[in-house]
Amino acid sequence: MFSNSNFKLDYNTMSNSDIANLEIGQLSDAGFCFLWVLNSTMDIGTKCMTRWGYEVINYIVWTKTNADKLVVNPGYYFHHSHEICLVGIKKKKEGRGGARDSILYTRRPSANVIIESVRKSSQKPDEIYSIIDVLMPGARKLEIFARNHNLRPGWFSVGNQLGPEYIRGHQYKDLKCEVPSCNRLIPDDEIRYRTNDCRKLNVCHSCFKQGKFADSFVALATISQCEDLEHTNIKCDDCQKQIHGVRF
Repeated sequence: MFSNSNFKLDYNTMSNSDIANLEIGQLSDAGFCFLWVLNSTMDIGTKCMTRWGYEVINYIVWTKTNADKLVVNPGYYFHHSHEICLVGIKKKKEGRGGARDSILYTRRPSANVIIESVRKSSQKPDEIYSIIDVLMPGARKLEIFARNHNLRPGWFSVGNQLGPEYIRGHQYKDLKCEVPSCNRLIPDDEIRYRTNDCRKLNVCHSCFKQGKFADSFVALATISQCEDLEHTNIKCDDCQKQIHGVRF
């Protein structure tokens, strides 16, 4: 978290220079870097990316909502209803030709706007992880300053707020089984089932085992399987259906 003198947070932060001096560039020879920045520290974030060996190529905007309404936070010149995540890329240097696009990734995995509700203080939207998972499926992923609600399969997480003494977040965004007679929260470690269409009807494992459902369902082990990521205006070239989740 970049330091900011305009408001007080309930956890410790590092100074901007300390963050810039982190040896992030030593972690990878090539790949992507995603960096959340404050509106007042976008230039500092860009300088950090450059120092770590990454070129800023885009950004992702998180538009914040609460009860389907736009969140409005006080700002200096304008009210703020969003946060920005800078996206940087580092390409492997190869011989005389210099850097080349040697990274395997999925082009245009999503829109660069996330519309998602706010939850705990400084908790980022789950969709950012889905976007990264789709961008580089199977790649090694590291999160710095992680918390328990960020933990997910395929990611290496480090942070001083990890462990049993901290409250565990719910990876399923507190999803409930949508069978009227059940309506219970689906635990993080339980397989859930979702209709393979635009309704996205969620059913828990217990209800699904009863075999009362004729619709086509897909089994989902974790939220990291990206099933909630929508590819705007992109349809399957075979069945012509709107694509949700990983596309090929």
